[in-house]
Amino acid sequence: MRRIGGTLLVSVLFLVSLSACRNSSSATSLRTLTITADEYHFHDVPAQLEGGIVKVEMVNHGQEPHQMQVVRLKDGVSYDQVQQALKQSPEAIFPLVEFVGGAGVADPGGTSAAILNLQPGQYLLICFIPSPDGVPHLAKGMIAQLQVTAPKTTSSEPKASAQITMSDFAYQLPSTLTPGELVKIANTGSEPHELAIMKLAPGKTVDDLLQWEHSHQGPPPATDVGGMQALDPGKVGWLQLPTDKGTYVFLCNVPDPKRGKAHYDLGMVIQVVLQ
Repeated sequence: MRRIGGTLLVSVLFLVSLSACRNSSSATSLRTLTITADEYHFHDVPAQLEGGIVKVEMVNHGQEPHQMQVVRLKDGVSYDQVQQALKQSPEAIFPLVEFVGGAGVADPGGTSAAILNLQPGQYLLICFIPSPDGVPHLAKGMIAQLQVTAPKTTSSEPKASAQITMSDFAYQLPSTLTPGELVKIANTGSEPHELAIMKLAPGKTVDDLLQWEHSHQGPPPATDVGGMQALDPGKVGWLQLPTDKGTYVFLCNVPDPKRGKAHYDLGMVIQVVLQ
């Protein structure tokens, strides 16, 4: 959501290896949906996708940052209703959809991914990020429909080695996290939350990043390196942390409709060192 706050080729791949435990790895068989994004489209999104545990991956071939928020239309809601709501504001679709996660923001040339449990239904892939002219990417065409069908077999949860819990308005983390670790993300709050990940530039701080988020003046003090897009209360997803050591910031860009602020302004931001 940044913010709500991201191909020329789409492929469904099998037998993807993920890091599944601290300081070691184990192979996990996953179906993977890989989609390429650019200005301002998700290319060749399949008409249907079998549900269950699926890794959704976005490759950014554009010149701007992009994200791929995945939402499920609530039963009885039509795509036209969502389109009409989006003409009011991105927040106007909140009552119409379920936020089920998605691939976080990737800078140009980057890739982001998340593991989701997709239930049957009608879905949308959305990029809420605004262009330099202030117009959200979704208003320029960066929204795509996807029908998810019932899974043919029962999928097992990925074997995460740690859990990050999102609440109103904070993250609860293990005492240590390691590069490349597979973590479970759970939203125990009463509002949608996300876990955007940004890597701080040398010498920069969380305060520098928050100041930049408000002004967008000068070069950003951090780079987007993915994360988990917004999850509704009670929902979970899985995320492989960045593989590089360094100092990162986890933050939630989801807007709070009651207070008119992004969740990071309500305390949902934390500095994390992966080592």
